[in-house]
Formats: sequence, C-alpha cells, structure tokens
Amino acid sequence: MERRGGDSLSEEAMMDVLLVNPPLKLDNPTEHLGLAYLAAMLRRKGNYEVEIIDAPLKGLSFSQTVEEIAKRQFKVLGISVPYQEWALGPLKMAGILRSRGLKAHITVGGFFPSFAYENLLKGFPSIDSIVRGEGEETFLELVTALIQGGDWKGVDGIAYRDGDEVVCNPTRPLIRDLDSLPFPERDTLPLALRSSGYASLLSGRGCYARCAFCSVVSFYGLSAGPRYRARSPKNVTDEIEQLQKGFGVSKLFFHDANFIGPGQAGKDRARRFAQEVLSRGLRINFSIQCRADDVEADLFSHLKEAGLRRVFIGIESGVQEVLDRFEKGVTVAQNLEALETLKRLGLNMAIGFIMFDPDTKLEDLVENVNFLKRAGVLGDKQATIDMLNRLQIFAGTPIEEALLRKVKLRGTYLHYEYDIADPLAAMVYTVARRLVDFKMAARRLLGFKEQRPAL
Repeated sequence: MERRGGDSLSEEAMMDVLLVNPPLKLDNPTEHLGLAYLAAMLRRKGNYEVEIIDAPLKGLSFSQTVEEIAKRQFKVLGISVPYQEWALGPLKMAGILRSRGLKAHITVGGFFPSFAYENLLKGFPSIDSIVRGEGEETFLELVTALIQGGDWKGVDGIAYRDGDEVVCNPTRPLIRDLDSLPFPERDTLPLALRSSGYASLLSGRGCYARCAFCSVVSFYGLSAGPRYRARSPKNVTDEIEQLQKGFGVSKLFFHDANFIGPGQAGKDRARRFAQEVLSRGLRINFSIQCRADDVEADLFSHLKEAGLRRVFIGIESGVQEVLDRFEKGVTVAQNLEALETLKRLGLNMAIGFIMFDPDTKLEDLVENVNFLKRAGVLGDKQATIDMLNRLQIFAGTPIEEALLRKVKLRGTYLHYEYDIADPLAAMVYTVARRLVDFKMAARRLLGFKEQRPAL
C-alpha cells in the first residue's frame, strides 16, 4: 500500500497497530481510556509500536479521520465502535478504507460489537474480527498472532467469519487483579486537558447491580469472573501522582460505572482511597459516579475532604413501580435521602433520570416532578438534570430483550425507536421536546454557548 502524500514505505517501516476513536459529536470530549489501556498493554507487554488517533479530541470530521488513517501504514487497525446510535459511521469507515486499498487486519471492539458481532460480521465484510468483552489480553494475543504469523483465529475472546459462517470463540475470563494492568498510556491527555480540563481514570470495572437497562452489567457478564472488580487505593493514588508529576493534573473524572462498589467492603475501599489522597497531601478535585444506596453522609464527607466535588448519581425515577420495572434495587425513599445528603454536603450533582420510556404514564410524570420538588433539586444551581431524557435501548440488556419479545421496538439493531404507549405522556414529550429544540436552535443562532458544569 502506498503512503499518500509521500514515498512508499517498506514492510519494516510499518507501525504495528493503529488505534482509532472515531468522530463523534461531543461537546467536551475526554480521553478514550479503553484505547489507552490497549496501547499500554501492546507497548509494555508486547513491545509493539502503537499510535492512537482520537478524532473527537482532534476535532476531526469523518472524511478527515479517513484521510489521517490513510496517511499511515500499519499491520492492524483497531476501531472503537461505541453504542449502536453512533456505530454506523466507524463501520462504514472500514469499508471506505478497504476500497482505497487497505490490506491491514481490521478489528473492532466495544460494548455494542460484543453483543451484535454476528450482525456486524455478516453486514460489514470489511471487518475481519471483533474483540468481545474486556479487551486488553485478547487484543494483545490477537496482535501477536497476526504479526508473528500465528493462528489468530484460535484466540479466545474474538468472533470472525469463516466463509459464510460466523465463528464465536469462547470468551476470555475477566482480569481479576486490575492492579496488574499497566497504567493507561496518556498520548491524548494534553488534548483532553485543553478540551475538558480534566484527566480520566478508572478505579474499578463493572457494577454489582442488575439494572435492566444498563449494558455495563451485561458486558461484564459475558465472561467468567466477578462482574465488579476494583483497583487498590494505593494503585489508584500512584496513578494520580504520576499524572500530577507528568502533566500537572489536578482535576480528575472517574469513569467507573460505580465508584463505591458493593456493600461495606466497597464503602471501606472508598474511604481508604480518600485517606490515601489526604495522607499524601494531594490537592485534587474529582468527580465520581454512584448509586443512591452508596450515599452515606460520613463517607461522602470524607471523600469531599479528599477533593470530591461532583457526583453523577443514577436516580432514574421517583416512582417505585418504575424503579422496580428497571430492576434498580432501590426505593424512592433511598433516592430522596441520597439527593438530600449530597445537597446538604454542598456537592454538585448530575442526576441520571429516565423520565420517559415505552410504559410511561401521565401520572408517572406528575409523580416524578413532585419527587424532584421534594428533593429540592429543580432549579438548584448545584444540580443538573435532563427532564426530557428517554430510555435508551442498549444491545445485550434485559430491557432490549423484553421489548423485542413484546414487539415494542422499531428500526434495526443499529438504531431502535419506540412509541410511548400512553398518548398523554407521548404528547407531553413531543411538545416539550420541540420547545427545547427550538430554544437551543435560537441560542445557537444568537451565538450563545452552552456552559460546561463545573467539576
């Protein structure tokens, strides 16, 4: 393959792996930790040459991303495919690259491909393989087999085509000791700091809950092993110190689906993390994600002392019937108490709330508004909430399975649509959505910019 815009490169001059985060319309893009961990494994345990192209952070369009890929020579192309709502672009990208002569092995990974592998391999012949589930060990073994001429089709954790058939190899067990992983490479951190102002971390993986709409639970449930695993407080704090020394980072966002972890052990670990930060004298501000039943005044007061400033909390509803339908495993009273505690502590809140789903009734909307009023978060500057948020249907989730079985979904596996059964609730959503869209369009026309919530 010729290097566009320059001389042809020899086989020896090729880099080993190019990792791509495809273009997405994001207001404040952050580091792609999945690709950063893959790069760390490939470089440190395989001694491979790796480059990351992060299109959202670089502000690249679809065509610009294709051109950036086409400028390079490599043996393996790994593309992150996000949730199905954003999947079609990167999937089409593989076909365009093939049409321009790319001969490298193309593999994709992520939550969505892990479940939709059969449809994707049949529908997008430019893709050679799909990495299913946790990717570090699988991708390292796949790259090693491809570059060294081994039997890549025998790698556990992948799916691929064999003629007209799709073969799915056994899944690989989850990595039990997350401290054994190298820290993620920070190639794109300078771009992220200019974009969002903070660095991204993972202190744990998975979640102990079983929310029916959440793909995190299903994703980590693909493989053998505990669905929730955590790094030690020392290991996490070591990484923070490294970030401070190397990049002067003081603002951090933990992307853990659940920072606290299960039961008293999870709360004890969070407390030890706070103690570790304080004992080292680290001056940081950080954000976490958690459930309502994780929130305890004493624990979160201690975390605040260590630098906690913002909490993304999955409340989802103030209606018990809806919480039960979503299999949240919490009560309305617990939700209310959690919000009141965070408010009392003066912590900023981003409240996850699913106001509309196929079974929403008008009385649910009234009850939800009354709940938010009781919690004192409507109009509160320290709380953000999307009052028009609709339930998203993610691949592999119990809700996807249930709605498909009840024939309540339209569209394809790449993009689902559904109707709100109650006509009054549906009308409320339609009218409110149009009003909000009009307001946002007017603000853009007048040159107003959306403000990013403070960390």
